[in-house]
Parts: sequence; structure tokens; C-alpha cells
Amino acid sequence: MAESNVYAMPDELSFDLAAMAEPLACAVHLCRLIALRPDDRLLVMGAGPIGLFAVAAARLLGVREIVVADLNADRLRIAAELGAVPAIGDAEIERLKPAEGFEAAVDAVGLQATRLRCIASVRRGARIGLTGLHEADSTLPVNTIIREELKLLGAFAYDPQDFEQALRWIAEGKVDLLPWTINRPLEQGGECFETLIGGPGSIAKILLQP
Repeated sequence: MAESNVYAMPDELSFDLAAMAEPLACAVHLCRLIALRPDDRLLVMGAGPIGLFAVAAARLLGVREIVVADLNADRLRIAAELGAVPAIGDAEIERLKPAEGFEAAVDAVGLQATRLRCIASVRRGARIGLTGLHEADSTLPVNTIIREELKLLGAFAYDPQDFEQALRWIAEGKVDLLPWTINRPLEQGGECFETLIGGPGSIAKILLQP
């Protein structure tokens, strides 16, 4: 590993909190790519770890109007505690959508349906960040993207500046998902992944400890 990729962990920072730096850095990178502004109205599809961290990062960047859509009511409660308005299903998204559409949207799921929902929910000239990955490719309405001058940006991992920002926010106590995080021994890793896939409830992250 290159020395430039090693960061000093502040003494007051726990290992559990420091483990949040990597996923938060992905969300910081995503928000930076779509150039979020304080007056933007943001739609986030998916209340998994990246979606929740995107809410936290957007709030720290000054965005105040955020709608988060998911099918997991427990995860949506976390999103609400982070300052977002929860939505279950297309009907609720439509009800909460500004008349002219959102200025920015994030797909943290990776399904064709959620990508299409982002495109259908934004205004002309909006920015859409695609970070959710799925096995299947998507067919998107390119004519609509062209006519509405939408900007679709793929976001993968992060840059050093994003990691530094994430670590700084965590050290300053501005971001904390530990209330929705549990610790499990490393040998239970397989079971933990099954839990996150099948029915995570209010669990946002699982930290595996050797």
C-alpha cells in the first residue's frame, strides 16, 4: 500500500467510528460529483449505508430538502432521524416531488426501476448520481435525457480528498451511524451478509471483529 493512502487516526476516534470513513467517503464523492448546492432539493433512492451516508453528507453541505425512498420502514426511520423526509413507493415520491422536479437525485440501489424513477423525478437540467451497482444493465430513456439536458454521473469509490473529508467529519462528531450499527465476530460474517440482504431491519452496518 502506498504511504499516501495511509491516514493518521485521531486519538479520540474509536475504531468503530473510523470504520465508517470508507463508506462515508463514497457518499462524499457522490455528492461532490453531482455538485450539490444548499438550495437543491434532493431525491435519494435507497436507504442502505451509502444512501444514508449521502443524506448525512448532503445535510453537511447545506442541503435541507431531502426525500429518501425505500421499502424498508426501519431504514426510513433512520433517514428521518438524519433529517430526510421518508417515502415508500412511487405514489409517495410523486406526492413529495416539487412541481418542477428535484434539482438532484441519487440512485443508491442500482435497479432499472430506481434509475428510471430518478430520471422521472427531476427537473430539466438536473444532476443524477448513479452509485448503486446491479448485475443487470439498465435501459434508460436517452431521448428524455437529451431533451431535458439531464446530467447522469457514475460514482465509484472515492478520491483521497473525499476520504480526508469523511474522516474529518467523523472526527468532529458530525456523522455517526453507530446507533444503527452492531458488532459481530468475524466467523459470523456469512450470516451477517445474509441478514443485510434478507431483512436488516434497523441495522445500517455490521462491524466484523476478528
